[in-house]
Amino acid sequence: MSLEYTSVDQIPAIVSAIRRSFLATLDSNTVEFRVAALKALYFALKDNEKVIFDALKKDFNRPEIETFVFDLNTTYSELLELIGSLPKWLKHQKQSSMPLHALLSTSYIEYIPRGVVLVISPFNYPWMLAISPVVGAIASGNKVVLKPSEQTPHTSALMLRIFRETLPGLVEVVNGGSDQVQALLAQKWDLILFTGSEKVGKIVACEAAKTLTPTVLELGGKSPAIITSNHGDLDVLLDRIMWGGFVNSGQTCVAVDYLLVADSVYEEICARIVKRANETYGLLDSKSEWSHLINTNSFDRVTSIISDSKGTVVFGDKSKWDKNTSFVPPTIIRDVGWEDSTMKQELFAPILPIVRYSTLEEAVQNVTTFHDTPLALYIFSDDAEEQKFLQTNIRSGSVSINDTMVHVGIMSAPFGGIGSSGYGNYHGRFSVQTFSHQRHVFKQPVWVEFLLKIRYPDYSERKSQILKMTVLQKETFAREGHWSLRAVLVSCVGILAVGIAFLVYIF
Repeated sequence: MSLEYTSVDQIPAIVSAIRRSFLATLDSNTVEFRVAALKALYFALKDNEKVIFDALKKDFNRPEIETFVFDLNTTYSELLELIGSLPKWLKHQKQSSMPLHALLSTSYIEYIPRGVVLVISPFNYPWMLAISPVVGAIASGNKVVLKPSEQTPHTSALMLRIFRETLPGLVEVVNGGSDQVQALLAQKWDLILFTGSEKVGKIVACEAAKTLTPTVLELGGKSPAIITSNHGDLDVLLDRIMWGGFVNSGQTCVAVDYLLVADSVYEEICARIVKRANETYGLLDSKSEWSHLINTNSFDRVTSIISDSKGTVVFGDKSKWDKNTSFVPPTIIRDVGWEDSTMKQELFAPILPIVRYSTLEEAVQNVTTFHDTPLALYIFSDDAEEQKFLQTNIRSGSVSINDTMVHVGIMSAPFGGIGSSGYGNYHGRFSVQTFSHQRHVFKQPVWVEFLLKIRYPDYSERKSQILKMTVLQKETFAREGHWSLRAVLVSCVGILAVGIAFLVYIF
């Protein structure tokens, strides 16, 4: 299928029109209006499930069950949470801790829309990674321009239709390639969310910086799975690790990108993982119900990585490679070094390199030296001290212990990277925080002026002393850092003294 691209010349007008619409509808952009829009989208997706399954099957042979579990089920969960919780999340947050000079005032935090948001989403989970930020932006009162991936033409064309029919004026879909992306980045936005490679993420960040536009970047990286000698049921753990590396043909930003194994259990695990792989993935071929690589360029890249590896391929039949359908079977490579072709960058492929380590300290040093700040860290150990050591010494977007990838589907938890794997996060209430501006509102009564006029000139020594007592909060701890009853009593006396000083000054 040839996807109909949006004309580059139309993009400035599209963005200008949606911005005018945002500014013209601020009064009617109520919580009730947003919830109604989310409900409409929820049922539109439900009504189009079969078409969604068919589109992704055509785009890269995605099995229906994977589309439902990873794309639709997570999207439904987030929509339901937003619909049920949005009124509560958007309530004003009254400030409970106030300085003495503002005790008679009103102070609260309100959530206001940022404005017009650009969402650039990838091909690998096209519904979840497009809809999740879009619904977060809508729930926060924004309007959205969505640029889905041109690599999933059937899906992107379907998105255009569904949004036009369901949320006209709220979401505009721009289809196209790099020219369209460049034209979009040349416009002024109030926030940009990009999901994709680190290389393109840097371009997005540079363009956004020109107009001081805040960005959320979800960039992936090489997420390690580390298995120690103190592991649990090995067959269960290896099944989870392989699933996290191979599902969706490895085209997942939080996929298990490589497996680090302790020397003491290396041979056992290498033997056991091949056995488990044969049982689960041994019969897969290009005609199986299994996701393929997205295109022939990806096929060429992935097969070159495997061919160039200095490790030993212990699972993965090269005779099953099929360039016509972009199919590469799950592949396991042992005896891999840190300079291997499989360890240079994020694989985004059904390849699992197995690297050995002698000590956890060595494993940490190599992870942080070669591929620091991954999007996910997977720890396979039943030892609490080992878990704590790895969590403490490897920074990552998230940590999952004894499982893989499941955490991304918990839509009430934040999802995002750190360092080279991106910055900012979203999902559920964290999306509302990301796509809103948290504005402080302060109301000062006029009648309290007789207490506040001390702030005006002339600045006498007497005024200075009273002001210092008024505006400086008193510590409730001793110099050693412990709670101090004496300090609390002194603080209370100080507050009383301030009150007396005010009365003396006024009268």
